[in-house]
Amino acid sequence: MEFNKISIVSSLEQYRRTISRIVKQNFKNQKIETLENIYTFMCHSNANNEQILITSNCSNGIEKCEMLTSILSSLPKIKILITIDEGFNNYIDKIPYFEISAISKNDIDLLPKAIDSINQHKVYIQPKIKTFAWESIHSKNSSILHILSNREKEIMKFVYERFSVNEIANKLNISRRTVETHKYNMMKKLKVRSSNDVIDFCIKNKLF
Repeated sequence: MEFNKISIVSSLEQYRRTISRIVKQNFKNQKIETLENIYTFMCHSNANNEQILITSNCSNGIEKCEMLTSILSSLPKIKILITIDEGFNNYIDKIPYFEISAISKNDIDLLPKAIDSINQHKVYIQPKIKTFAWESIHSKNSSILHILSNREKEIMKFVYERFSVNEIANKLNISRRTVETHKYNMMKKLKVRSSNDVIDFCIKNKLF
């Protein structure tokens, strides 16, 4: 099943032309529109329209990611396909957690395959991008955990799992005071103030 329309959004005219040409060659009956920016796309899109948005990454990756996730929440029938520079970007590690399809700009010949997957209501993430994304996530998590001692990591995991200080002390066979000391040091290093903050920190950084 083809979507009602494919919207190609980029400030670069050459990019819009290239993507349009590939889409027309492979999906002859597909309706296509080209736009210069995401804001215009959002203003003209209807929540009931089933369409594909094809766009590229940009220098401000965080801002672009926020816009795309905003589209996903406000326009649930929109499917997003992003083409990424070979050097990737600082939002690459967010891709596995959202329904965003992605291919490298250097492998633009994969575009028809990605669109076919989206037409089947499947997310397509090019394997090397998926690998890079998970490596990026692992690297960030490792650098966060590196500042904690092994005991502090244990305490953090127990706090994340909602165990009380007494329960942690019993499980580790150490005193309550020792648990409180390790917990205090762990929270100080993470720059948080409460157990709930520790839980939020773990969720935000996907540590467990």
